[in-house]
Amino acid sequence: MTTLVAEPKAGHAGANNGQPASLFSKGVCFSVTKRGWTAKASNTEDDVGISTDEAERRAISTYGTKNLVDPDRIKIFTTLEGKARTIVARAGYRFQAVDSWFVPLGAVLQLTGRLKEIVAKYNLEADRFCQDYQQLKAEWLVKHPALPRGLYPLDKDLRARFSLNYYMFQVSSPSSLVEDVDILSAQAQDDELKNMRAKLNRECNQFVDEYVRNFRNLAAEFCTQVIEQNGEVHGKTLTSIRVKIEKFRQMNIFEDNVVVSQLKQLENQIKDLDGVKLRGNRDAQTALVDACKVIKQSVLDEAAILKVTERQKRRIVMV
Repeated sequence: MTTLVAEPKAGHAGANNGQPASLFSKGVCFSVTKRGWTAKASNTEDDVGISTDEAERRAISTYGTKNLVDPDRIKIFTTLEGKARTIVARAGYRFQAVDSWFVPLGAVLQLTGRLKEIVAKYNLEADRFCQDYQQLKAEWLVKHPALPRGLYPLDKDLRARFSLNYYMFQVSSPSSLVEDVDILSAQAQDDELKNMRAKLNRECNQFVDEYVRNFRNLAAEFCTQVIEQNGEVHGKTLTSIRVKIEKFRQMNIFEDNVVVSQLKQLENQIKDLDGVKLRGNRDAQTALVDACKVIKQSVLDEAAILKVTERQKRRIVMV
């Protein structure tokens, strides 16, 4: 794992004499990268029995690939990469401006712990694969003797082709970068710095808006499900609602406290309910539907959304 900047300390936006606070007082960005040998090689015209002219006539641009070892021995690396990306996505919210996932500070410790476990597993599997490489290659070549030996990497180069890493970072002020561009005049540097900051903060405002709406929509979706089923939902649905309420609470970095309060009331209402107790209990079903109608109306209320987002946009800046 590489940390590009020091991990921030949790802060409260606007708590310091009403001064703007950085978005990164509330969370950090995560990205996952993987480098790995695919154990495949591109086919040629000869491999697929087609001439260059025929490929051109039929507009064939690629000829597919061939496996160089048993594909079952290589898929573990794709699986582990997928797990790493999935848990980052579940812990955060997509931040398109910096091609990463924004994760609230409260979730960082647990997330890094899980990522370390996956990276350790990946490295263990990579070491094991490299140890077995010559045997895997020999067994595959027995089955497929026409494969050119030159397609295989050397033993000494193989391990360096496997790596899985995660990066935790913040976006800092572009001032030092601009100042290092010697060809710009002082005025041009100042103008460029203002433009860059303005662009980043526009991205920040868009992020705040999308973030608040996304998690409100999450609540609206399960409320709609309850309403459409007239409260006759299964135990699994109730469990899913509890999980989504907890998710909203964990991700509530922009003080959407009215919704948090409403969801807390709903959580208490269904605390002792399961599918069996709810089935046939018309009073409980009606009460559940009524609560979900109130929440759905609240979370989709445009004026209420703007009240939250506009307040945060005045207080939160990226740099």
